[in-house]
Amino acid sequence: MKHCDNPDCPYFIRVNKYAEYHDDINTCSDCGESLKPGERPELKHIEKAEVDSLVNIASYRDLPDAYLVKGKLESEGISVFLRNEHTIGVQWLYSNALGGVKLDVPESQVEQAHNILKEDYTEEITDQDQNESTDADGTCPICNSTNTQYYDRARKFGAITYLTGLPLLLFGKRYQCLDCKHVWKPK
Repeated sequence: MKHCDNPDCPYFIRVNKYAEYHDDINTCSDCGESLKPGERPELKHIEKAEVDSLVNIASYRDLPDAYLVKGKLESEGISVFLRNEHTIGVQWLYSNALGGVKLDVPESQVEQAHNILKEDYTEEITDQDQNESTDADGTCPICNSTNTQYYDRARKFGAITYLTGLPLLLFGKRYQCLDCKHVWKPK
């Protein structure tokens, strides 16, 4: 019996054992090194580095939600692993059956991850309707009130179009005064 004792041999790297060959073979088929006679030497047991076990801290039905949280945690330096990510990405109907996309973090980082997920940023988020709610000068042309909002007519006209079969293209941006109920087109 012959063996290859090259530590850079692809077989050794894959299997963590020296390759064994019959006596009639002279070179290693993986690395091309000449073979040594005799049985392969036994490797000393190598202790693997201790790894934290993963703890599930959240589950998400949809993949984009899980990716948002994963990005937030990784930006804070926390290692994140998503279970069922690829299965649900390919067949999203399995999400409920599998319990959703599970977000796992190392046990040593669970408390830090929970603290990051508890942070509330609702005051920093601005309401889109508020930002679009006023005309350029922000006042109603009738009563000069600044209490105005964006008035959406698209749904109304869409429903009428659907029911009548006639295309109504009269909708567009409109603003409404909340005090006098006047509706006007922006300038």
